[in-house]
Amino acid sequence: MTPAASGANSIIFRTLARGFRNIVVALFPAGTVSYTIKFVKSNQDSMPDFSAAVSATNQWEYVEVVDLNDGSAIDGTTGVALSATTTRSFEYNNNTAQWVGIVCTVYSTGTISGNALLADNK
Repeated sequence: MTPAASGANSIIFRTLARGFRNIVVALFPAGTVSYTIKFVKSNQDSMPDFSAAVSATNQWEYVEVVDLNDGSAIDGTTGVALSATTTRSFEYNNNTAQWVGIVCTVYSTGTISGNALLADNK
Protein backbone atom coordinates (compact mmCIF):
# COMPACT_ATOMS: atom_id res chain seq x y z
CA MET A 1 0.00 0.00 0.00
CA THR A 2 1.04 3.60 -0.45
CA PRO A 3 -1.06 5.68 1.92
CA ALA A 4 -1.29 9.35 1.12
CA ALA A 5 -3.56 11.95 2.63
CA SER A 6 -4.65 15.09 0.90
CA GLY A 7 -6.71 16.47 3.75
CA ALA A 8 -8.71 15.67 6.84
CA ASN A 9 -10.91 12.55 6.65
CA SER A 10 -8.89 11.00 3.83
CA ILE A 11 -8.91 7.22 3.77
CA ILE A 12 -5.27 6.19 3.57
CA PHE A 13 -5.74 2.42 3.92
CA ARG A 14 -8.71 0.07 3.68
CA THR A 15 -8.85 -3.69 3.19
CA LEU A 16 -11.16 -6.66 3.57
CA ALA A 17 -10.07 -8.36 6.80
CA ARG A 18 -12.67 -11.13 7.13
CA GLY A 19 -11.01 -14.26 8.52
CA PHE A 20 -7.81 -12.55 9.67
CA ARG A 21 -7.16 -12.21 13.41
CA ASN A 22 -4.21 -9.79 13.38
CA ILE A 23 -3.31 -6.90 11.13
CA VAL A 24 0.11 -5.26 11.41
CA VAL A 25 0.69 -1.97 9.59
CA ALA A 26 4.13 -0.37 9.18
CA LEU A 27 4.16 3.27 8.05
CA PHE A 28 7.25 4.92 6.55
CA PRO A 29 7.29 8.73 6.28
CA ALA A 30 8.79 10.29 3.15
CA GLY A 31 10.55 13.28 4.67
CA THR A 32 8.80 15.23 7.39
CA VAL A 33 5.10 14.49 7.75
CA SER A 34 2.36 15.89 9.94
CA TYR A 35 -0.74 13.67 10.22
CA THR A 36 -3.13 12.46 12.86
CA ILE A 37 -4.46 9.03 11.97
CA LYS A 38 -7.15 6.87 13.49
CA PHE A 39 -7.70 3.16 13.03
CA VAL A 40 -11.16 1.98 12.04
CA LYS A 41 -13.13 -1.21 11.53
CA SER A 42 -16.52 -2.29 10.25
CA ASN A 43 -18.56 -5.44 10.60
CA GLN A 44 -20.89 -4.74 7.68
CA ASP A 45 -20.71 -6.97 4.60
CA SER A 46 -20.33 -4.20 2.02
CA MET A 47 -17.27 -1.94 1.98
CA PRO A 48 -17.89 1.10 4.23
CA ASP A 49 -16.86 4.66 3.50
CA PHE A 50 -14.65 5.41 6.51
CA SER A 51 -14.47 9.07 5.50
CA ALA A 52 -18.26 9.54 5.70
CA ALA A 53 -20.45 9.74 8.78
CA VAL A 54 -21.73 6.60 10.44
CA SER A 55 -25.29 5.78 9.37
CA ALA A 56 -27.66 2.83 9.09
CA THR A 57 -25.99 1.83 5.80
CA ASN A 58 -22.42 2.98 6.59
CA GLN A 59 -21.47 1.41 9.89
CA TRP A 60 -17.95 1.67 11.26
CA GLU A 61 -16.12 2.54 14.49
CA TYR A 62 -12.72 3.61 15.76
CA VAL A 63 -10.61 0.81 17.23
CA GLU A 64 -7.75 0.61 19.72
CA VAL A 65 -4.39 -0.52 18.35
CA VAL A 66 -1.01 -1.31 19.87
CA ASP A 67 1.99 0.83 18.95
CA LEU A 68 4.65 -1.80 18.27
CA ASN A 69 7.42 0.78 18.67
CA ASP A 70 6.80 1.16 22.42
CA GLY A 71 4.01 -1.30 23.31
CA SER A 72 1.52 1.40 24.25
CA ALA A 73 -2.20 1.12 23.53
CA ILE A 74 -3.63 3.85 21.34
CA ASP A 75 -7.26 4.70 21.93
CA GLY A 76 -9.30 4.63 18.75
CA THR A 77 -10.97 7.99 19.30
CA THR A 78 -7.68 9.75 20.10
CA GLY A 79 -5.57 8.30 17.30
CA VAL A 80 -1.89 8.95 16.84
CA ALA A 81 0.04 11.96 15.57
CA LEU A 82 2.69 11.14 12.99
CA SER A 83 5.43 13.69 12.57
CA ALA A 84 9.07 14.02 11.62
CA THR A 85 10.60 11.00 9.86
CA THR A 86 9.95 8.20 12.38
CA THR A 87 8.83 4.80 11.06
CA ARG A 88 5.89 3.50 13.09
CA SER A 89 4.23 0.07 13.33
CA PHE A 90 0.79 -0.72 14.73
CA GLU A 91 -1.23 -3.88 15.37
CA TYR A 92 -4.98 -4.47 15.28
CA ASN A 93 -6.33 -7.42 17.21
CA ASN A 94 -9.15 -8.28 14.87
CA ASN A 95 -11.58 -11.03 15.78
CA THR A 96 -14.76 -9.82 14.14
CA ALA A 97 -14.21 -7.03 11.62
CA GLN A 98 -15.04 -7.49 7.96
CA TRP A 99 -13.11 -4.33 7.00
CA VAL A 100 -10.23 -2.41 8.60
CA GLY A 101 -8.63 0.85 7.66
CA ILE A 102 -6.79 4.03 8.59
CA VAL A 103 -8.30 7.49 8.32
CA CYS A 104 -6.30 10.71 8.38
CA THR A 105 -8.27 13.11 10.61
CA VAL A 106 -5.72 15.95 10.64
CA TYR A 107 -3.35 16.65 7.74
CA SER A 108 -0.71 19.33 7.38
CA THR A 109 2.02 18.03 5.11
CA GLY A 110 3.94 15.04 3.80
CA THR A 111 3.44 11.58 2.39
CA ILE A 112 3.80 8.14 3.91
CA SER A 113 4.10 4.67 2.42
CA GLY A 114 3.59 1.44 4.21
CA ASN A 115 3.04 -2.29 4.37
CA ALA A 116 0.21 -4.30 5.87
CA LEU A 117 0.39 -7.93 7.00
CA LEU A 118 -2.82 -9.82 7.65
CA ALA A 119 -2.47 -13.08 9.61
CA ASP A 120 -4.92 -15.72 10.79
CA ASN A 121 -2.66 -17.07 13.62
CA LYS A 122 -3.12 -20.71 12.64
